[in-house]
Amino acid sequence: MFDLMRMFSFILFVLSSFGFLASAWLWWQRKNLPYNEEGRYFDGLVVYEEQGAFVYLVLTLIFFLASLFCGVWALSRRSASKKNASSAWEHN
Repeated sequence: MFDLMRMFSFILFVLSSFGFLASAWLWWQRKNLPYNEEGRYFDGLVVYEEQGAFVYLVLTLIFFLASLFCGVWALSRRSASKKNASSAWEHN
């Protein structure tokens, strides 16, 4: 049987995991830039501020918690659907 909520929870898990990986990569890249004593880095086109790395860290933690929540939700939906399927099988 097709479980729409199970598929939805899995899609949310995948999207939040991609968000986690992307923001973690950006945080790592921005954290390791050679900032000057004013906390700025100029790459020839854009000026990066050192405080921006903190924003990416916060986004990384938010996406991590979201993917953790969605993963647990997807697994609980999976176990609930298996439990319902096995109990329906026993009653027939």
